[in-house]
Amino acid sequence: LCSTFHCIAHCIERLNSAHLSILRKSIFFILFRIVFNVHRQNKA
Repeated sequence: LCSTFHCIAHCIERLNSAHLSILRKSIFFILFRIVFNVHRQNKA
């Protein structure tokens, strides 16, 4: 899961167009929340 997330994050970073900046941050934040929630559920 971590390697997949790293790959996705790397792909998002490559989308460095100015008009995609806000969208990029939104996607990254959503992915971070998903990974965080899954990680927290695995520890429970």
